[in-house]
Amino acid sequence: MAAVAGRHGYIEYGTTAAPKQIYRLDHWDLTANNELLDVTSFTTDGVQWRSFLPGLSNWSGSISGFADAVADSSGQKAIQTALLTPATGNILLFFSETGREHLKGAVYWSAENVSVDVADSEKVVFSFQGTGALGFATATA
Repeated sequence: MAAVAGRHGYIEYGTTAAPKQIYRLDHWDLTANNELLDVTSFTTDGVQWRSFLPGLSNWSGSISGFADAVADSSGQKAIQTALLTPATGNILLFFSETGREHLKGAVYWSAENVSVDVADSEKVVFSFQGTGALGFATATA
């Protein structure tokens, strides 16, 4: 994948069949982890190197931007509803609008943080926890 300007990224969320773009956001991040199990055994050799096997994997992240939960012209209300009445949905995190390359998977929403400042616009951060496998695709399917 070639270098891409972050300004072309975007987010979709919803059902597998019909995810909808979530507007008014300007940031997303994702962390994927692979737990490594130490399987090092005794040795009579002079040098001891550790050995590992893959264990459990997990992923999580957050999306943020300008809050729009009241009028919900942005689609943020669906995320807030899934957070307040826990339910999974599918998130698609796009790197750019032209290449359609994205990360995707089912998530539970774990937190919402709203920030209101008299000298700034209202901001929102939604945090999520992936459930099941994280995938990479180059089309919406």
